[in-house]
Amino acid sequence: MSFTEQFRAGLPGYLRASLGLYVFSTLLLVVGIVFGALAASALAPWQREDLVAFVGGLMRDLGESAPGVDGPRVMRQALSNHLRTGAILWGLGITVVGVPLVAVVLFTRGFVLGFTVGFLVKELGWPGLVLASLAVFPPNLLAVPALLVLGVSSLSFSLLLLRTRFDRRRRLKLPEEFLAYTFLALGSGTLLVAASAVEAYLSPVFLRWLGPGLG
Repeated sequence: MSFTEQFRAGLPGYLRASLGLYVFSTLLLVVGIVFGALAASALAPWQREDLVAFVGGLMRDLGESAPGVDGPRVMRQALSNHLRTGAILWGLGITVVGVPLVAVVLFTRGFVLGFTVGFLVKELGWPGLVLASLAVFPPNLLAVPALLVLGVSSLSFSLLLLRTRFDRRRRLKLPEEFLAYTFLALGSGTLLVAASAVEAYLSPVFLRWLGPGLG
């Protein structure tokens, strides 16, 4: 089913047509999270000590009211990171060889998330779990679904290009398909902007609140 056909079918039709890709992409994220958590447990002692010292210093700094957090700077950095990943996924979708690279991007995102949460929980225990719940999870509740939709769309569009190339009988209006694909990517981009705002203005509030107890 093409992108324009999925749009005409509405949300239920879109989900039915993309269910296999969503399952595949979600599994990639989950596997990445698992491997990231395992990597956090396999750190060398000196690596663990350096990271613990870094996190402890960060918590102490955030617990002090004087320095505060430069929200606009954090927003720009978070927005750059999120939108760069989103742009990479979108760009891979318009290439015929983008399928394996999309899988790598999704796995890497899951790995980073799993490593971060795994390290915090392993080294800080319950305070680390609270920290992850209040500071790491909120922006990712928006960013991960947005990147998942982008990844599935990228895979779907790349596969559509492959089918069109090998099946000359398949007649598609590629400009319309491209616009539909880009529209969906832009919708996901708005979620990434919201995730960046949460990371810049909400997560630091929780970090400052938790800082004295974790530092």
